[in-house]
Amino acid sequence: MKLTSKYLLGMILSIFAAGVFSITLIMLPLNRFQHDNIDRLLQEKSRTIEVYLQKQLIDLQEKNIEYAYWDDTLDAIGRRDTAWLMTNISQYLFESPFDIDAVYLQLNDDPLSQIYSDELTTQQIYQVLSSVPVLASPAATFLRLLNNELYMFSVAPISNNDGTHPAVGSLLLGRKMDEDFLLPLADYLGDSTSINLAFVEVSNAYHTINEDSISFIHNFFDEKKQYLASYKVTLDISATNQLKSRLFLNISFLVFVSVILCTAGIHYFSRDFTKRFNNVVEGIKLIAAGNYTQKLPLLGESEIQSLSLSVNQLSDSILTKISQLQKSYLQTIEALVTTIEVKDPYTKGHSERVAKYSLLISNYLHIDNAGIIETAALIHDIGKIGIPESILNKPGRLTEDEFSYIKQHPEIGYKILDMIEEFHEIKHIIRHHHEWFNGQGYPLGLSGEAIPLGARVIAVADAFDAMTSSRPYKPPSSASEALEEIRRMSGKQFDPSVVNAFLAVMNPSLQGVSQTVLNE
Repeated sequence: MKLTSKYLLGMILSIFAAGVFSITLIMLPLNRFQHDNIDRLLQEKSRTIEVYLQKQLIDLQEKNIEYAYWDDTLDAIGRRDTAWLMTNISQYLFESPFDIDAVYLQLNDDPLSQIYSDELTTQQIYQVLSSVPVLASPAATFLRLLNNELYMFSVAPISNNDGTHPAVGSLLLGRKMDEDFLLPLADYLGDSTSINLAFVEVSNAYHTINEDSISFIHNFFDEKKQYLASYKVTLDISATNQLKSRLFLNISFLVFVSVILCTAGIHYFSRDFTKRFNNVVEGIKLIAAGNYTQKLPLLGESEIQSLSLSVNQLSDSILTKISQLQKSYLQTIEALVTTIEVKDPYTKGHSERVAKYSLLISNYLHIDNAGIIETAALIHDIGKIGIPESILNKPGRLTEDEFSYIKQHPEIGYKILDMIEEFHEIKHIIRHHHEWFNGQGYPLGLSGEAIPLGARVIAVADAFDAMTSSRPYKPPSSASEALEEIRRMSGKQFDPSVVNAFLAVMNPSLQGVSQTVLNE
């Protein structure tokens, strides 16, 4: 076997070995990625549970303080007015829509004391209250396990509004942490989440992973750090598993294709290395000169130096071509804007202002393609080229038939831009800038996030400028009136998040936007 053949065979075998080794190593970062992702997920969800529980405890405590520290309550106790206490405190709190499952109004050895609960016995409520130490704060909150169910309680002394009167008793409020209590928490934790009460104390970091789900434990303790119960939370991680599988398949495919291409390339180029090398050098020179139909001749010496110079020439040529394409793109935009202005003079200032507002909104929302949205706003009415001037420039209100013509301009604009590859993203934005967030717009009746984000941005900017601009058939609205109308149509015609961003950027005191922008 010739020496060159041995080198060739050794190189091919090395490439195959490197490919197999690379695929094997792919699993290491992917597994690490999955492990880190799951750790972050569990920390986030456990923190969500803790924050949610603290929020509910605070809400219960605030409700308790609201009714326990009340001058009218002291007056009713002094009058021994049982009817008032039932109507405004004990029975009222139990039957009110506050999700309170237990109420105990305890007065110091007084028969006016009242207990309300559907599931807890009088003895259990007494035990709960007696387990609370002397209050050192306006109210105390704590957890208890009763009847194999978790309850949260708050107890506060009964006093006057400012807490200066000696306590004449206490008010105990309890809420069961049942399915109704857990419904909002399940929404916060994500779709397909289940939460079940468990009684096995393990570390919060403990978790089990099944094929498409992960379960972890969140423990609950009383104020003495004694274990009460746990929530076993099961989360759907099918999306993470699918991502891992797709990454593995895609990277493996790329490695496999790379190995095949490298092997084929080595085999092909090794047949006549010198000839191919010179052909490549000469071909790069011809490409740099702009000749893309050339055939590679056999030329030259000093191949390495020649190749380096040729690559530099090719790089310069490509940069020049890119600059020319960018210039051509900008010229095309200017030509389209001029065409709209000739057809409908009103659009000149209108399009520029809509573009300005759209850019402000996009920057506030940190949209990556803000420049594309700004460009789309400049030519969002390009479709009006296909609308008769008698309709565009009519001084009065349009008839139903005339308005149906106007409603065609987004589709006409889409068809015009569909013929230009550089406007691939812009054409979809322009096509849908008259869609409504609730699906009642045109031309396709899209709704919500099915509408391109750029179209949702332009819709708000376009409406604001239209309302604040003078037209033959209507006087302009003030900026404040237009902003109020946009706020009113949030969630109906406009995306609420875009409306909030627009209201923020159009508020000079918040964003530093000059009054000139509002009045342009």
